[in-house]
Amino acid sequence: MKIVRKIINTICDIFRWFSMIAVAIVVLIMLLDTILRLPIFNSSILGSYEIVEFLMLFITSFALAYCEKEGEHVAITILTETFPQKLRYAVKSIGLLAGTALMGISVYAIFMQAQRMFTVNNTSATLHIPLYPFYYFLSAAVGVFALALLLHVIDNLILVFSKNLPQDQDMDKLAQEINLIMDQ
Repeated sequence: MKIVRKIINTICDIFRWFSMIAVAIVVLIMLLDTILRLPIFNSSILGSYEIVEFLMLFITSFALAYCEKEGEHVAITILTETFPQKLRYAVKSIGLLAGTALMGISVYAIFMQAQRMFTVNNTSATLHIPLYPFYYFLSAAVGVFALALLLHVIDNLILVFSKNLPQDQDMDKLAQEINLIMDQ
């Protein structure tokens, strides 16, 4: 289990870097396009809008898995804060499991759409870039997000069935506690 966790966490970190690089490229493209539109140059980057659209796919989808790995997604816990710890982890497990199932279905649907785009050979309007690779990238990113969700489902289920629950909610200490429980 530790090896699987390490592989998924490494992929999440790699995806985070792709996302950050895409943000930097978007900033550069927008800056250059703005400068080139000044009266001095009176020009622009052909297809800059399309390029930014494609990069937004990487920014958002590749960051999903990393956010899940870090436990940084928004969670509304007003009701569950009042639950006993084991019940809280059980409810969280159910929610995460539902999210994992939904993301699994999404991976399949996006992958099938990518195959349709490949056979029809859909391209972007201005630059005529094939669209199917971006659907495959999205499918991979959502798949890794689903795996990160699944890791948190397993972590929460371990906490539901463990005898010694950690008192601190800090994620790093929680992960160490889960590793100790798994080693026993």
